[in-house]
Amino acid sequence: MILSYIKIAAYITAYQDATALNACVHSLQDQPLVNEIYIVDNSPQPLSLPPSIIPIIYYHYPQNIGIGDGLALAIDWALQEHYSFLWLFDQDSQATPHCLERLLQAYQHLQNKNIQSGIIAPTALTGIPSEPVLAAHYDRYRFIGQPHQNDRPYYPCIAPITSGSLLNLAAAKTIAPPPGEFFIDGVDIEYGMCLYLAGYQNYIVTTAILRHNFGLPYTIFWFGKPKILQNYSPLRHYYTCRNHTYLDIKYAQGIWKIVAILFRLKYLSATLFWTIFFLPDQKRLKSWACLKGTYDGLRGRLGKR
Repeated sequence: MILSYIKIAAYITAYQDATALNACVHSLQDQPLVNEIYIVDNSPQPLSLPPSIIPIIYYHYPQNIGIGDGLALAIDWALQEHYSFLWLFDQDSQATPHCLERLLQAYQHLQNKNIQSGIIAPTALTGIPSEPVLAAHYDRYRFIGQPHQNDRPYYPCIAPITSGSLLNLAAAKTIAPPPGEFFIDGVDIEYGMCLYLAGYQNYIVTTAILRHNFGLPYTIFWFGKPKILQNYSPLRHYYTCRNHTYLDIKYAQGIWKIVAILFRLKYLSATLFWTIFFLPDQKRLKSWACLKGTYDGLRGRLGKR
């Protein structure tokens, strides 16, 4: 039996894609336990909203407040409205039928074991053929993908991706809100890590499925074998390099901080190589964005830029 005393809202970050937003909202119509949908639209012009049997609370921020500040606003609203959970989404994801039910079943099992959970997340699948989007965990000097464990009903992780994460608001109110200064990348890693360091356990549920469109994949052939690159915009390249450089160094201890710096410089060199020789457009601007982002990450210079 699913917990009868809980109250759940969903949250969606939207940006310049009404079709994706409508598909995400539509997928929530099959989740009968969702009471309201809170949307932050960062598009220059308001996006059209689809018909919904679930009440929608919509806010338009044409100045683009980013992912972190949008999440912080939604969490604050959900706490004021006395919700138990906030189900977090990017617009480019769709929950499959029974996804929320299976997340709550896992939460109930963990609660019965006296485990304090922060985030209960589904298995996010992307691409053709479908592959799981890996959660992140920290290994000495860097965040890396944690192998998916499909042979278990659920397994612990440090930081699942934001989209699909069912956030336990009892845990959320005890820590700082998601970092708005990250703007658009790495927010999920930092927030998951903060929950973990505060003593909460985050989990991936293997039977709960989320369909997710991950990045802008661009396939090349390297020595005859396919290799997938992410053809991000220059803006996204900047934040990716900056925020991940900052995070890798922040959590390294002792001599590993030096290793983290060297690793980020190596990563920068590899990214510049793939960008200059293989990405199809804006090579100079994307290369500059990676250089500038890494430099600002090394300095700890965050915020919207």
